[in-house]
Amino acid sequence: MGQAHRIGVLVVSVTLAACGGEPDPPPSERDIARIGSALGGIVLECESVAAGFVAEPDRALLERGVEALIAVFDRVSPDAGYTAGTDPGPTRRTTARDELRLAQRTLAPCEPLLAERIDRAVAREE
Repeated sequence: MGQAHRIGVLVVSVTLAACGGEPDPPPSERDIARIGSALGGIVLECESVAAGFVAEPDRALLERGVEALIAVFDRVSPDAGYTAGTDPGPTRRTTARDELRLAQRTLAPCEPLLAERIDRAVAREE
C-alpha cells in the first residue's frame, strides 16, 4: 500500500469517526415500498379534500404516513437515488428527500402542522 493511499484511508477513517460512523445505507426495497405507500395515502387524502370528495382528511392516516416517511428518511441516505414505480407502469428517479418534499408540498394546504413536521425533518438533514 502506497503512502498516498494510506493517507487517503486515514482521512476517510477520521472523517467517518468525526461524523458518527458509517454513512447511512440507500433505501432498501422495503423502504421504497414504505415511502410509496405512505406518500400515496397522503396524496389520496389531501387530493380527496381538495376535490371536495370528503370534507376533511383522515388525520390518523396522515400522521401514520408522515411518521413512516420520517422514520425511513432518518434511517437511510436521504439523497441516494432510486426508481419509484414499476414497469410496465410509469417510473421515475427520485430520492427519500425528494419524496419527503413532495409530501410536504401536498400536506401544506391540507394539514399544515404535519407539513411543518416534514419540513423540520428535512432541515435536520441538510
